[in-house]
Amino acid sequence: MSRHRYRVYYEFNGRTKGDLFRTEKTKEQIDDALGRVEFELSVILDDDAARISASPESAKSIILMVETTKPDETVLLSMKSCLNGLDLFATRLE
Repeated sequence: MSRHRYRVYYEFNGRTKGDLFRTEKTKEQIDDALGRVEFELSVILDDDAARISASPESAKSIILMVETTKPDETVLLSMKSCLNGLDLFATRLE
């Protein structure tokens, strides 16, 4: 199994050309989005053997641990899809 560790966070830098209607999330919306990462990623990753866990880091971030049998590229694409849907960002930690 491969292991991946990410810092998942919310950041608002205003509207962009790609998302003209983007608005800043409330604290409750941030909490909800961060709380849904584990479930959403497990659905998108589609790996029954995967272990996904999160621990809080700050009010706007979590540390996400992913253990999976899927290839690294699949994990990366699954993370992108998950984060885009929740309006979150991530940095891979070594």
